[in-house]
Amino acid sequence: MEDQVYFHVKTGMTVGITEADGNWWIADVLNVEHRENESIPSRFRVAEVGSGFITWVDANRVTHIVPTL
Repeated sequence: MEDQVYFHVKTGMTVGITEADGNWWIADVLNVEHRENESIPSRFRVAEVGSGFITWVDANRVTHIVPTL
């Protein structure tokens, strides 16, 4: 299996999320959910940075990890 960006995402990280139409947004990861008996994330509960809107996103929509300073 190819190494995907979302394999490395953990709670507290800031990530870039890309929509199917190519639009993207930045969010803080609040929670990581894994499939039963697997270590690979299946989805993330995130808070959109600009508005604070909280939602769940599928893990494969996370395309970037924003580095911390």
